[in-house]
Amino acid sequence: MRYHNLGGYFKHLLVLALLCALLAGCSNAQQQTEIDNASYSGAAEASQTDAGDAQQQAAGDTLYGIPVYTGRPYVELNGNIPEFTDAEKNTNVFETYSELDPLGRCQTAYANVCQEIMPAEKRGPIGNVKPTGWHTVNYHELIDGNYLYNRCHLIAYELAGENANEKNLITGTRYLNITGMLPFEIRLLHL
Repeated sequence: MRYHNLGGYFKHLLVLALLCALLAGCSNAQQQTEIDNASYSGAAEASQTDAGDAQQQAAGDTLYGIPVYTGRPYVELNGNIPEFTDAEKNTNVFETYSELDPLGRCQTAYANVCQEIMPAEKRGPIGNVKPTGWHTVNYHELIDGNYLYNRCHLIAYELAGENANEKNLITGTRYLNITGMLPFEIRLLHL
């Protein structure tokens, strides 16, 4: 009886050890990112001739113009002003999904989201699709929802009716799916 609970103890110990290893790896990755960013910044500043580019660099942009993380799961682009061409501004009903790349990763998903392509029924199962990088691990009671990874639709099922389309499902974190994507999907549904 005394050893009955030993398995649970080792599971918790293993999770703790993995989290420590992950955090140590993130620390090293952060240091490498800072080194890479410093190298990129130095090279970029040396080649910049436009004062506007220098101001943008000083405002906090990092590697390849990706802004510094501000605590939000999304980034506003172009002052939140769309840059669609006149040809792209049409009312034709369409949705397109690019072929997977040679590594099996999703590429571009593009649609004119409207009532005509929205589903009339509830979403079905998507467990048969295993997007690139997919891992099913249940972190029972350690993570809200128990799963770190979610299958994320590039274009939400509620908006386009694409259920288990492998060209529309990526591996994302629960945070990306619930905090980053879902609020925008809900806003679009209620326009």
